[in-house]
Amino acid sequence: MLYLSCCFQVAFLAVLLTFFSNTQEVNPGEQGLPLKVEADIPFKGVEIVNDNTYLISDGIDPLEIELGRMQTGLEHFVKVHFKNMLDKPFKIADIKSSCGCVAAAKRTENVPSKKNGDFYIKIKPQFKESPFSKSVTVTTDAGLVFQVFLKGSFSPKYSLVGDRVELVNARSNSRIRARLKLNELKESIREISLVSVTNFTRLVRLEPDKSKRGEWEIELELMESASGVFHTSRELRESFLIREKGETVPSCEVTLAIENGQAVLCKPSTVSLTRSKAAGMVEGELLLFGKQENLRKKMSLVLMTDETEVGQYPLIVSSESKNFCRVSIVLPNESKFAGLAIQGFIRADGVDVGSIVTIQFPKE
Repeated sequence: MLYLSCCFQVAFLAVLLTFFSNTQEVNPGEQGLPLKVEADIPFKGVEIVNDNTYLISDGIDPLEIELGRMQTGLEHFVKVHFKNMLDKPFKIADIKSSCGCVAAAKRTENVPSKKNGDFYIKIKPQFKESPFSKSVTVTTDAGLVFQVFLKGSFSPKYSLVGDRVELVNARSNSRIRARLKLNELKESIREISLVSVTNFTRLVRLEPDKSKRGEWEIELELMESASGVFHTSRELRESFLIREKGETVPSCEVTLAIENGQAVLCKPSTVSLTRSKAAGMVEGELLLFGKQENLRKKMSLVLMTDETEVGQYPLIVSSESKNFCRVSIVLPNESKFAGLAIQGFIRADGVDVGSIVTIQFPKE
């Protein structure tokens, strides 16, 4: 029995020694990970193929690695192959990165003269940066220092097919159609949903396009909150988060610019009227900005009190250019308006197209 027990202990120790001898220890760079791995690849993620072997010698020039187009929010890693051209062995003593989004893992073994070695670099940006350009500084125990420059670009996992739409007469309940596509078709098509960040629209329909794999048809409806934006700007920007099976896709916010094609903007936002030479009238000037075809329409100023129209007055164009015109406002100096600031908007050929402007009447 004692003999069998000893044999068992010896076999168990042999297994442990085999396990630890196959374990490769990978030390992190300054921004690296505390890695102690059993596998040959210390990082998980999308592997970037790099078949180049770089010659490491005295006076080495910086190395450049083209990463190509990567997907925002996903970890990518690249294996850097090199050959020791020195007359003595060395090992990599330290790897430092220029950014926290780049991590490096180095081998601990010596690389003999005229033999090959390698190390890994991981890239995971937490921002939407394109083009991408970072560097790592490699130091050997022989005192040799060289840099590796990483260059590439990023694209989000999802994007809109055309990120701008124009509405002829933008108002609440207007319908908008757009298209969303998956940029990485190697992945399986998942169940997705859109969540509005700015709440200018309501999602009416989101359906996969049966004729185009990895694309979805979107139909939106403008909310009442969008009307206020169109009164101060010709366009609004609606942003969406994308969720896959209820989980938000990281670093992937898509934005749709919605332009009111008939919008006419007023500058300044407040016009102080003065008494006109014409008896019983007050006057002022206003700049209108918009598309030339809209500025040439018959325009009038509509005054409102308590959301009720109290008057509509024609605007007289005094000068015009390609994208703006100067108009004169001539209004009756009614006693009921004396000293009041009344809001108004522009109406062109019977359609409300202009931003809100405040008309300040003079005191009696």
